[in-house]
Amino acid sequence: MRTWLKALGAAVLVLALAASCSDESTQDNSTRNEEGDITEGGDVGVFALEVGDCFDQPPSGDVTEVAAIPCTESHDLEVIAKFDMEGDGDAPYPGDAAVQEASRDCIGDLFTDYVGVAFNESRFEVFPITPNQAGWEDDNLQDREIICTARTGDGTPLTASIEGSAE
Repeated sequence: MRTWLKALGAAVLVLALAASCSDESTQDNSTRNEEGDITEGGDVGVFALEVGDCFDQPPSGDVTEVAAIPCTESHDLEVIAKFDMEGDGDAPYPGDAAVQEASRDCIGDLFTDYVGVAFNESRFEVFPITPNQAGWEDDNLQDREIICTARTGDGTPLTASIEGSAE
């Protein structure tokens, strides 16, 4: 299970989405082209999000899916990277602080490689979607994935992909 955290620290807002291993969290009701880009919006489960997907910020609270949108349409967030935290299925939950620290990888090379400029030179902020204890300890889910998303620093909507924008 994941929950929106909204804990701002060192220019990184950590977001945790509530998602159990339900149909909603793994579904993808968007339409994608051969390259995997969303061409027609639809609900996409948090575990089905792909790098390059764009979506609007979901409401606070428990969320299993987001409203994915083609990046050419007005949107709030874009997935810029995904990676798994270390720890096999039997590893205990490392704690919220360790998860937040791991999510800082979103503002390093992963950010630079996707956006084309270093995080501290960019107009974008990073909003990691992180596992919580319930998802980590769920035997079926074993959630270790951090999804790095980005948006404008002032919250204005995006109307294009930020990939390679060097902004």
